[in-house]
Amino acid sequence: MTSSSAFGENVDRLGSIRSILDNYPFSAGLLREILQNSDDAKASTQTFLLDCRRHPSERICDPSIADTQGPALLAFNNANFLPEDWVALQIISKSSKRDDTSKIGKFGIGIRSCYHVTDFLQILSGEDLVIFDPQSSFSVAGGARFPFKPETIEPIRDHFQAFKHFLPSDWNGEAFDGTVVRLPLRTKPGELREKIVSPEEIKQLFQEFIEKELNIAMLFLQHLRSIDFFVIDEAGGTEKIACCTIPSADQLAEGVYKQVVSVQRGETSASEDEWLVVQCSSPTEDALDLLSNRTGSVSEKVLKKHKLRADVGLAFPLNSIGPDIGQLFTFLRLPIKTGFPAHIHSLFSLTPSRQNLRPHGENGIVKGSDD
Repeated sequence: MTSSSAFGENVDRLGSIRSILDNYPFSAGLLREILQNSDDAKASTQTFLLDCRRHPSERICDPSIADTQGPALLAFNNANFLPEDWVALQIISKSSKRDDTSKIGKFGIGIRSCYHVTDFLQILSGEDLVIFDPQSSFSVAGGARFPFKPETIEPIRDHFQAFKHFLPSDWNGEAFDGTVVRLPLRTKPGELREKIVSPEEIKQLFQEFIEKELNIAMLFLQHLRSIDFFVIDEAGGTEKIACCTIPSADQLAEGVYKQVVSVQRGETSASEDEWLVVQCSSPTEDALDLLSNRTGSVSEKVLKKHKLRADVGLAFPLNSIGPDIGQLFTFLRLPIKTGFPAHIHSLFSLTPSRQNLRPHGENGIVKGSDD
C-alpha cells in the first residue's frame, strides 16, 4: 500500500479578503451590497446611520480593540439572521444564496466589501453578537460570537452601548428583532487596508448615494419599501438627512404597474417620482431553446448556477427625465449606462464585483464549458 500524507490547499483569510477589496471599489457600491443582503433577507425597512460618538470601552471583549468604540457606520434592517446565515457568514466567497434564484446575492463577497471601512465587522441579530477579527488582533480564530446570556453580556456590555440607537431603551439581553451591521471606522493602517476612514468620507458616501440613486434604489427590489439615512454628531445630536419610501405598486395591466417613489432630503418637502414599470418573464424552456440556438448546448443546471432567468423589467419616468436615466439593473443599479430612455433590469451575467457584465467575446473558451 502506497504511503501518503494529507496535502491539500489552504485558504489565506487575509489574502482572500484583500483580493476581494482589490476588485471591489470603495464606493456607494458598499451601500448597495448592504441593501442587497437586506432585500434577500426579506426585510422591508433599511436604516443607515453614521454615529460620530465615542462609546465607553471599559467593558469590551479585549482592550486591544478599544478604538472600535469610536465613530462607525451602522446599517439596520427588520429581518433576523437565520442559522444558515451565520454559517455562511464564516465562509469567504461561498454564497449560501447561490442556488436560490429568488435572492440577489450569489458570489458570497458582498459583505466583505465592508472591510474597505473597517477591520472589525460586527453583526448583532436575534440572540447573538458577532465580531470578526480577520487580522487576529484579539482572536486567533478570526472572530468571536457572543450569545445573549447574562454571563456573556455583562463583561462586554459596552459593546452593546455602540448599538444603543437601535436597541430598545430597556434592553437587557432579550432577543433583538432585526439585524444591525456595525462597521467601526478604521483609525490606523492595517493588514487589510492602509486607508484610514473618516466620518466625513462616510457623509460624502451618503450624500452621493442620496443625490444619485436613492430615488431609484428600490425600483426593482422585491421586499424593501423604505430607506432612511441618519447622522449622530459627536455631542449626540441626531439628524435625519434623507428618507425614501416606495409603497406597493398599482397594477394597471398584467405585468404593468404604476410606481410612486417618495424622497425627502434634509428639511425640504418630500418629492414624488412616478414610474411606469413593465415586467415580463419567459418560461425556462423557451430561454434554453434561444440560448442553445445562439451559443450551443446550454443546460438548466448552467442557468441555475449563474442565477440566470428570462426576467426583464423596464422603468419609464412619467413626470421627469433626469440625466441619469438609462441605467442597467440587476435588482440594484449597476455602474453601466445604456443611453435608453428607461432603466432596464434583468439577471445579467456579472463579474463577481458587480461592476461589469461578463465579456462574451473571450478567445479560446472551450466549447461545452459553462463560461
